[in-house]
Amino acid sequence: MVSFTSLLLAATAAFTSAHVSCNPPTAPANGYFVTTIRIPHSFPNAITTNISVALPKNVTSFKPQLVSGWKVDLTYADADKTSLTGVTWYGGELPDALYADFGLQMKLPDVPVGTVFYFPITQTTNNGTLNWTSIPDANGNLPDPSHPSPKVTIVAAATTASTNSSSSTPVPAKSSSNAALTTSAVVLTENNYPLIFQGGQRIQYFVGDTNMSAVSKTFKWYVNQLAQSIAQQLGAQPKLRSGGVIINTCGWIEDMGYHLLLHTIHAFKPDMVVALGSHELYDKLVVDQSHARLYNLPKSPLAVRRSSAFRREARHQRFVDYFKAGHQINLPVSSIVLMRLRATNNRPLELRAVKDSILSDRWLHQVVAVIRPPKTNDDINQHYLRASAMGFVAIKVIDGDMITLLTPFPGPLPSTYFLGGTNTEFMQ
Repeated sequence: MVSFTSLLLAATAAFTSAHVSCNPPTAPANGYFVTTIRIPHSFPNAITTNISVALPKNVTSFKPQLVSGWKVDLTYADADKTSLTGVTWYGGELPDALYADFGLQMKLPDVPVGTVFYFPITQTTNNGTLNWTSIPDANGNLPDPSHPSPKVTIVAAATTASTNSSSSTPVPAKSSSNAALTTSAVVLTENNYPLIFQGGQRIQYFVGDTNMSAVSKTFKWYVNQLAQSIAQQLGAQPKLRSGGVIINTCGWIEDMGYHLLLHTIHAFKPDMVVALGSHELYDKLVVDQSHARLYNLPKSPLAVRRSSAFRREARHQRFVDYFKAGHQINLPVSSIVLMRLRATNNRPLELRAVKDSILSDRWLHQVVAVIRPPKTNDDINQHYLRASAMGFVAIKVIDGDMITLLTPFPGPLPSTYFLGGTNTEFMQ
């Protein structure tokens, strides 16, 4: 059993009612929380042009979502603009045939379980106004049951997940009697990398590029290898099989990134896909894959978008940390075997030996993978294409017949067979 999840997958929730609602409708007290105001319809054939939300008292740190195609106006109770009381999205168009979500981040106070916070909504269309503002009176009766105000109810923290699962998670796209478990028997290192299964087997592959669009065929190949390796481990280890596996994908979900994501789903054949933070992606997955059940969860309020520059610096810092001990080893160039991955859209994945004559400045400061030595009768190309990386070294100096490698540990290397990529990250 394999369960598959990603920080940047997303799902479109099935409507539980035709009323405007908060999704999710429950939250624990005394913490940050994100909900979305879901606008499922308007008057027949009308176009919604304005969504106004009256914010509840005692809730602080409101921050509205920037919705594509819409502008935002904020209403404050004081001149200093410290107490936000209302949010209005305007300037966009929402046809009756479509729905939309308008997000709100907030900090909920420390209040008892069962406390309800109401978010009265005024929905303006080109054919009239819908007032979703009805709040229960002292006897618990709604003055206008057909237009209830959206609400968020405080629940115990331990029950939030199960409450959200039944109230705000969409109906699965595919039913199954198998419940996917998330407890894993995979043991991870301090940095959660590489995979180390019980018994000490490591599984880590070297794609050899930071740009997956440039090496999409290589990426797909190693996804297949990883899926096969995990399937073998699941078959051999009953405890691991009963625990399941969670797979986290990267956040690239457009264009080629989406195709790589689909390939990953098809390779691992997960029981479920849990999607976070993007409605458009879920809509596409409902159409393009039928193997897994699809679920929607809101993105964490603490999640932030990382810029390309931030990701590059974080990647570089991981390399710096990996080699921070600064150990070096000198080897004759003639004693190493360095193969380079090559793949294009029109050619199959292949390897080419890097000849001594071209092992020059082009390879300085590049990171290469250390591959276990092949057996005597092994086909070296097939061996390289299937071998897991034992670790990594950086090429520091190339001086004639000698090469200096930067290594994370002292002592001799376990192998002098190396795998280089097409555009490997540089060590500065």
